[in-house]
Amino acid sequence: MTAAGNGKGLSRRAFLQVSMLASGALVVGVGWLDPSAAEELEGGCWAPNLYVRIDRDGTVTIVSKNPEAGQGVKTAFPMVVAECLEVDWNRVRVEQAPLDDRYGRQVVGGSRGTPDGWDDLRIAGTGAKVLLIQAAASTWGVPAAECSAKSGVVSHDASGRTAAYESLLDTAAALPAPEVSALKLKSRPEEFTLLGREVPGVDNPRIVTGQP
Repeated sequence: MTAAGNGKGLSRRAFLQVSMLASGALVVGVGWLDPSAAEELEGGCWAPNLYVRIDRDGTVTIVSKNPEAGQGVKTAFPMVVAECLEVDWNRVRVEQAPLDDRYGRQVVGGSRGTPDGWDDLRIAGTGAKVLLIQAAASTWGVPAAECSAKSGVVSHDASGRTAAYESLLDTAAALPAPEVSALKLKSRPEEFTLLGREVPGVDNPRIVTGQP
C-alpha cells in the first residue's frame, strides 16, 4: 500500500447517483461513471465511482474523501473500500480527495467521519466489485450468481475459470451502475478480512522521513 497526493476526482462525465436505501436514508457522494464513456477509459484506467480507480497493471487507487488530522481516516476509509472491493491491501494506492461537492461532507470532527461515510464507502467498493463480477460472467456466458471475487480476481468454480480485475476493465466500464438496494454490503465482523487488522497509517513513511 502506498500513499499519493491529491486526487483529481472524476471527469465531467461522472454523474452523481443518489439512491434510496431500504431504511429510507439517502446515499450521496458515490458518483458512478456514465457507461456511455466506456470507449474512453481515461488514461487506460477504470474509475467506476469517486472512490475507486483500477489501472491496467492491476494497481488499485482508492480515494480518501475526508482530510487527515491525525485520527487515521486517510487509512481507515480506503480500508473499508478495499474490504468490500475484495482487493489485497498491498496492491492499494491511497490518494487524498480534492474538495468536491460530489463527496458530500468532507470535514473532520465530532467522531462523525467513519459513521457518516460508512454506507458510501461500502457501496463504492461493493458496487465496483459487482460490476467486475458481472463483466466476468458476461465474458464467460455464465450467471453472475455463480461467480465470486477475492484478492482482485473473479472466479467461476464450476468451470475453473478466473480473471484478474485488470483484465475486465473494458467490459465493466460498459455496464450500468448497480442498483444500491440489491448490493449485499458487509456489516458483520466475521465477514471482514481486512478491517480489524492492525495496519500502519498510509502517511507514516512520509511523516517519519520529513516529507510533505
